[in-house]
Amino acid sequence: MDRCVRFPPMRFHPSNRTLYQVWLMQPAPQLTPAVRPTPQLVLTRELLTLAADDLAARIEAEMADNPALDWIEEPSGERRSTTPSASMASHAETIDYDFRAPRSLADYLTEQVRVHPSLRHFSVAVEIIGSLDHRGWLAESIAVLAERLGVAEEIVSDTLAVVQSLDPPGTGARDAREALLIQLDQLDGEQAARRTLARRLIADHWTDFSHQAWARLARALKSPESDIRDAAAFIRDNLAPYPAHTFWGEENADPVLTPDVILYLDPRDPEGPFKVTIVEATRYKLHVPRPIASAATHAPQVDEYVTRARLFIASLHQRWRTIAHIALGLADAQRSFVLDGPRHLKPLSQVQLAAELDIHESTISRTIRGKFAQLPDGRIVPLSAFFASDGSAKEALRTLIAGEQTPLTDQELCEALSRQGHHLSRRTIAKYRDDLGIAAAHRRARTARSC
Repeated sequence: MDRCVRFPPMRFHPSNRTLYQVWLMQPAPQLTPAVRPTPQLVLTRELLTLAADDLAARIEAEMADNPALDWIEEPSGERRSTTPSASMASHAETIDYDFRAPRSLADYLTEQVRVHPSLRHFSVAVEIIGSLDHRGWLAESIAVLAERLGVAEEIVSDTLAVVQSLDPPGTGARDAREALLIQLDQLDGEQAARRTLARRLIADHWTDFSHQAWARLARALKSPESDIRDAAAFIRDNLAPYPAHTFWGEENADPVLTPDVILYLDPRDPEGPFKVTIVEATRYKLHVPRPIASAATHAPQVDEYVTRARLFIASLHQRWRTIAHIALGLADAQRSFVLDGPRHLKPLSQVQLAAELDIHESTISRTIRGKFAQLPDGRIVPLSAFFASDGSAKEALRTLIAGEQTPLTDQELCEALSRQGHHLSRRTIAKYRDDLGIAAAHRRARTARSC
């Protein structure tokens, strides 16, 4: 049955008869119900905007409020190559990043091993120093180093112990946990008296410590929570997870930038596609413990907690998938920039990337905010650095004209810029020339002849 449509009152007059008849012939307006975002979509959007420190605080708050949410405990003795806590990460958003290469640590360490009284294998020490990454950690295992150098693993292990005794303390550690433990062992007598609880936090309760679960640690160690927080403050004030970023030599190293994503290539396929690691996904391994999930079937309140915990975990995983998707899209679009440096940055807007990845532009904006990527050569850059405005195209145009042997026409400039990845029309080239105050080709030729 057709539904009744109410029309607003209209004064009838012969002059508007046709209008009235047409109006009556219009189909009834279709009422489309407003689409309400799902709880997971709302939560995912919230989590997506958070920088690393804010996400750590958000997870801690959620865990404190939801007993159904817990860490996945790692096997005993397994080490994690992650930062020990969000509070120990740098406040990267406050740093103006530049593309200067970080100061090398190798020369400073080599000077020390040359005169070290306990060193027996100088060449092995040099190889270990050369294998340190930008954090000051040893990037290769003892077994791999021994095989590559053709020496016994015992020799590599003994030499590594010497390197780990050098300044800055913690150099040559395999991860943040080992770096902190090495530094604890090297503290002087006054500080050593305070390191007992700190050592227990790092050595025996790394998972809870790295996630700042102070209440849980207080219960496990049977200590006041204030003592736990005091020990954590002692660690933060006296130890550093990244030895290469501490004070060493005569100058301070560059400020620490902690990456959210790590972009890399398969060594067996250097021309292949980029791969990505989401750093926080290796840190925040959450789940609903099986006993709690089982209890949810008989207790409505527990079921509510479990549902909420699963929603939070699903939203967290969606955040990571989105970050990975966008990071790989940026790396593919700016491959030359990633591999060869900032001079090879091509024009790219968030609108263009959104169209390429078939996602909304607002998702791009939320995702890149306050997040950093580590590139294959060790550079750490904000995700926003992958986008370039027309300014880079203008600079490329200026460089082309400055280096021309004979004046290039706008069409020739258009073709040359296209080969560099700047796809512009001839009309846009002319506009950019005017903006830069550069004359057309025939006028530049006339000026050259008169000189």
